[in-house]
Amino acid sequence: MSPSRGACIPETFATCGFFQKNNIVNNVNTILDLVFSSSKLISVEQSYEPVVPIDPYHPTLNISLPINMSSSHCNRSHSFYNFRKANIEDVSLFLSSFDWCSTFELYNVDAAFNTFYDALHKSVLDFVPLCKFIDSKFPPWFDKGLKNILFLKKKAHIKFKTSSNAHDYREFSLLRAQFKYESKKCLPRYVERIESSLISNPTDYWKFVKNKRSSSAIPKVVSYRDSTSTNEQEAANLFSTYFSSVFSEAHLNL
Repeated sequence: MSPSRGACIPETFATCGFFQKNNIVNNVNTILDLVFSSSKLISVEQSYEPVVPIDPYHPTLNISLPINMSSSHCNRSHSFYNFRKANIEDVSLFLSSFDWCSTFELYNVDAAFNTFYDALHKSVLDFVPLCKFIDSKFPPWFDKGLKNILFLKKKAHIKFKTSSNAHDYREFSLLRAQFKYESKKCLPRYVERIESSLISNPTDYWKFVKNKRSSSAIPKVVSYRDSTSTNEQEAANLFSTYFSSVFSEAHLNL
């Protein structure tokens, strides 16, 4: 990248309210790793306890950003346009119904762009289904079959409470036993899948740990081999030791 183009990067981010916060230089007194943030509270410092070997051109960084944790639960429910289920044929027919050459001749470049953008926006509203994502209240190891058994069990329990019938109780009892049996199998399968994908997808592992603890804070007591931590710093060091032992450069795909 030429110096003139490189200088445009911070300016482009600045127009969106993001500013470069990293001032840590490498071994040749240059900065290759840029840290953009819109927050004035972010802190970027050099790390002297790296988890992996240091790259002289890319010094390890400690990036700190204070976060307000007053909210105990984050509702991730939202609506989104599902473009995978879009009616592409109708979109094509709609856009081809316009005489674009004649339309663009009436406007300058900006107005022509806005006109075409409005048509695209209209096609999304009309031919792309709007779906709702609802944050699941189930633990992550609950598969579709286990959820279905749970619904049937709750339905059978309500039916038995209403009728007090022995047959209804047997039906509820069987579903309850089936739910307990299947749930005991689902959790080990989920844990095995998470452990096998730890290197390629560590995000799912941390989601599982957070869900089991019901807390996002760093645990103070962590045991690994013959060592046990008594504070957050020692816990972080044990995690560093463990991940260093399983880290493999063969899995990197740079």
